[in-house]
Amino acid sequence: MIDITKLINTIISQIPGIIIGGISTATFLIGKGYVEIYFEKIKRINKHKLYVAKHVLDLCNEASSSSYSKRPRDYEHALSVITNVSGIDNRIEVNMRKLISLWVLIAHREHPNMSPDDLSLNIEMRKEVDINREILINWANKIRLDT
Repeated sequence: MIDITKLINTIISQIPGIIIGGISTATFLIGKGYVEIYFEKIKRINKHKLYVAKHVLDLCNEASSSSYSKRPRDYEHALSVITNVSGIDNRIEVNMRKLISLWVLIAHREHPNMSPDDLSLNIEMRKEVDINREILINWANKIRLDT
């Protein structure tokens, strides 16, 4: 016959192990969920950074290929890229705003009968745009390499 006291003692001695096992399993599953959420967020952020870096490079190439004499094909898109850049790096946003603003200004001022003063001003603005363009290209390439 089974000894009831032994059976009760065996069950009671296993309860702490069951409780600890249940708590550790629940903790592991919750922790695993948080870790997955964290890495999914990192993956999503990196994908967005790559998207923005690609568009920054596209705008820089468009600007230089026209020698800044034609306005951006899609000005609203250029502004949306600025907004996306500001969400990633505020310092680079300043360079992006300078690039777009000077690019539009140069394209607006460009005409065949420019005075020597206008021409020298345009040359200075082009130098400034080139500096900002190089900063943006380096930033975008760094983003592409880091992610």
